[in-house]
Amino acid sequence: MGLIEAVMAVVVSLTGSHWVSTENAKQSVEFKASQISGNAGCNQFFGTYNQKDAKISVNPLATTRMACAHDVMLKEHDFLVTLESAKHVEMDANMLILKNADGQVVMKFNRKDVG
Repeated sequence: MGLIEAVMAVVVSLTGSHWVSTENAKQSVEFKASQISGNAGCNQFFGTYNQKDAKISVNPLATTRMACAHDVMLKEHDFLVTLESAKHVEMDANMLILKNADGQVVMKFNRKDVG
């Protein structure tokens, strides 16, 4: 295991962290205790999650019901489905990586600057 992998392998609690998707700056996620919320691109989402070490489970998410352009709604749907499929988490001070049950990277986020 190289230095990058060793650093990314360190997992701490997600509680209190806020992240922005590397794929779409309008998509973000925030973790507070067992609560997860954020913006899926058009609508706000919220729900609960569980984390134990590097394992995560995101329970079914609820969203607000704003209508946006069809392509935005499709990307939003994919974002939410993928977020709910996350089973493993890796993070460091500036990056969050979510992986599916097979260990494949499904989402990447950059830490959102607060202030």
